[in-house]
Amino acid sequence: MLGPLEDALTNAHGILPLGAAKDLEVSRRNALRLLKLVNTMLDFSRIEAGRIQASYHPTDLSAFTAELASNFRSACEKAGLRLIVDCPALSEPIYVDRDMWEKIVLNLLSNAFKFTFEGEIEVRIREVEESSPSDSQTDIHAPRATRHVGLTVRDTGVGIPAEELPRMFERFHRIEQSLGRTHEGTGIGLALVQELVKLHGGAVHVDSIFSEGSTFTVTIPFGTAHLDQQRIGTAPRPASTAIGSAAFVEEALRRLPFEDSSGSGVLS
Repeated sequence: MLGPLEDALTNAHGILPLGAAKDLEVSRRNALRLLKLVNTMLDFSRIEAGRIQASYHPTDLSAFTAELASNFRSACEKAGLRLIVDCPALSEPIYVDRDMWEKIVLNLLSNAFKFTFEGEIEVRIREVEESSPSDSQTDIHAPRATRHVGLTVRDTGVGIPAEELPRMFERFHRIEQSLGRTHEGTGIGLALVQELVKLHGGAVHVDSIFSEGSTFTVTIPFGTAHLDQQRIGTAPRPASTAIGSAAFVEEALRRLPFEDSSGSGVLS
C-alpha cells in the first residue's frame, strides 16, 4: 500500500486536485499506522513463542537516544511544546539491540506526546548505581553497587490516576475517558516496552501525578553478564520489524490539526 501511495503523492503536484492529494496523504499516514500495529503484534507473538532473536552490540546509547528523540522535535514545535534532550556521554558503550531500543524510546515519546498539551517533554539519560538491600558501610563483604544506565521520559501532560498506575504495563489496558490528542490506541505500546526492556535485563516503572504529568524510567545494566551470551555481537536478524521513526512521527503529526483551504482547523 505504501509504495503506490508514496508514488502517487510524489507525482500529485499540479495533477491531482488539492483535496485528492490530502486524501492520499491521510491514507499514507494510516498505512504507516497499520504497519506499526502489525509489527507490534508480530513482536508480541515472537516474544510469547520464545522466538524473538535479539542482537546485542556495544552502542553509544546517549548519542543514539538523542538522535531518536530529535525526530520528534518538529512535531513538538508544531504542538507548542518544548522538547528537552539531555543525554550526556556515558563512561562506556552499552550493549543493546538497536531495533529494540529504538522501539522503547519511540513508544515512550509517542505516549508522552499523545497526553501532553502544554509545557514540555524531556528525554534524559544518566548513569545510576543500585545497591543491594544487604549493602552497608559496616559490612565489608556486602556486594558492590550495580551500575545501570537510566532513561527517563518526563512530560507535563494530563497525568495518570493513582489507581491506574499498577496496570499501566498490562497488555491492551487503556485508561477510560482519559484526555488525549486522540482516543485511538490499542494499549500495547507500553506493554511492548516492558517486554523489550526485560530482554535487556532491565526494568521500567512509572511515576505520575494526575493533571501534572508522568515520568517513565527505564534502567538496564552495564556490561553483558545479564544478556544471552549467544546473542552478543551476532548479525542483525533478517526479518526485523523496526520501521524507523517515520511511523511514530507521522502518527504524532496526525494528532495535530492542520489548516484546510478555508483556514479552519481540521484534524488530519
